[in-house]
Amino acid sequence: MKKNLLWAAFTLLAAASCQKNQINEEPVWEGPSGQLEVRISQPETKVADTGMTENKIQTLQIFVFDKPSEKLETDRYVSFTQGPYTLSLTAHTGPKVLYAIVNAPRLKFATINSLKAGLSDLSENDVNKLVMSGYKNATVVEYSQSSGATECLIEVKKLVAAIHLVSVKADFANTSLEGSTFKLKEIYAKNVVGKAHYSGEALTDTERRTAANWYNPLKLDSSPLTLTRDLCNLETAAAQLSANRSLYVYPNATTADPESGTGFTARHTRLVLHAVISSGPNSPTSFTNKDYYYTFDLPVLEGNKKYEVSVTITMLGKTDDNDDSKTTSGQAQPTITITEWEEHVDLNYDF
Repeated sequence: MKKNLLWAAFTLLAAASCQKNQINEEPVWEGPSGQLEVRISQPETKVADTGMTENKIQTLQIFVFDKPSEKLETDRYVSFTQGPYTLSLTAHTGPKVLYAIVNAPRLKFATINSLKAGLSDLSENDVNKLVMSGYKNATVVEYSQSSGATECLIEVKKLVAAIHLVSVKADFANTSLEGSTFKLKEIYAKNVVGKAHYSGEALTDTERRTAANWYNPLKLDSSPLTLTRDLCNLETAAAQLSANRSLYVYPNATTADPESGTGFTARHTRLVLHAVISSGPNSPTSFTNKDYYYTFDLPVLEGNKKYEVSVTITMLGKTDDNDDSKTTSGQAQPTITITEWEEHVDLNYDF
């Protein structure tokens, strides 16, 4: 009798353990259900940066929301080392809204509205792992050998905007700086919005005005995010320097652009070139390895777009970057052409 009781207890424990593992992997479904086969794709770009891994997918989380109630039905989080980027899961039959979030930490959302309100921090990104998202409506049909799984293709887009420095030219010909040496020490972005909605929807005015949601306000942080700074140390003479360096920031829809004030307020993101210059033989004053900063205004920034910048420098810049003033000195203003992501956004500065 004792032996039978022990065996019965062991059987119940084993069943409970099996049931727990099964629940962790896939919910227990009651009523008609079907299989979902979800595949991820990205918009193709016409220009690919050599050595860049902007399209790399490391993790994928799929959220399945019941369409009438907008409540979470199930979700699945997986990691990848290579494609194809597909994921299979079970859901009740009927209309659904599917959200795909790529390269983010594992997230929890109970409703569509809570997902739309969810904020990603820029620190979740790195050069090999850019956060992306997308959604799709789908109707799950009851699984059978004849119907098979419901297939769904979700196009995901990057939450970040890319600031791509294409080239820098130090053109000191016919000036007192002729013969000077120029080294591009670093580039960085300041006044960087540090939050973005996982859904890809724009920040509210309140979210954008909150100072805590920004990186590098007015000047570089003491420990800046790698995404917002590149210690390039590139040397150039009169010939144009091919930089091919990218910084990644979250969208900034701010249209106001104050350059003064005692406290930080929402403003345009700016690109800063930090150069080291040594004077040439024609300079009225001699100096060696002196730091100069060139601060360029950027337009309203949108996610999943690349802003290409080319700069020609013909003068000395600011001697420090402890304020938010821009490099202008009465020189030509930038010419800005806005195009779609595939064709990039070209920013040409001539100072």
